[in-house]
Amino acid sequence: MNFFGMGPMEIAVILVIALIIFGPGKLPEIGAAIGRSIRDFRAATRELTSEFEETIREVETTATEVKGTAREVGETTRTALVEAQSVTRSALAEPKADQAPAPATAPANPEVPTVTVDYTPEDPVRPEASNGQRPVVKAPTKDDPLADLAAFGTLLDETAPPQKPGTGSD
Repeated sequence: MNFFGMGPMEIAVILVIALIIFGPGKLPEIGAAIGRSIRDFRAATRELTSEFEETIREVETTATEVKGTAREVGETTRTALVEAQSVTRSALAEPKADQAPAPATAPANPEVPTVTVDYTPEDPVRPEASNGQRPVVKAPTKDDPLADLAAFGTLLDETAPPQKPGTGSD
């Protein structure tokens, strides 16, 4: 029988040394104090162990609830997926009216005549005669994509605000 890792012979030696040091009058008081300390230590250990066990039970209960909820969500998702697949399969199996082949038609004419329209006014308006209004600009054609830029430059020059002398970049 070991007590705190000590055998009976070691305990007897310790008691004899304590009897010599403290004497027969103080030894029962010291024994009672040691007994109380051991009892308090065991009670604290038991309380701590019960708190740990209670916490572990709560965690296990919560884990079980989470597993059950996850299982229910998985089953619900699985049934919704099966329903969606069956609806999709049935929708794909039924031919729709707009999926029917188109009736045969004549092929498109690859040669479409081009129409050219001259937008040049017969009497062009000059800036000095326009009373501050913007001049009429010839509409560009798609034959010359840079035609847009030439008209834009003249428009900017004519509508630019006057600069104060000495502030220009010249």
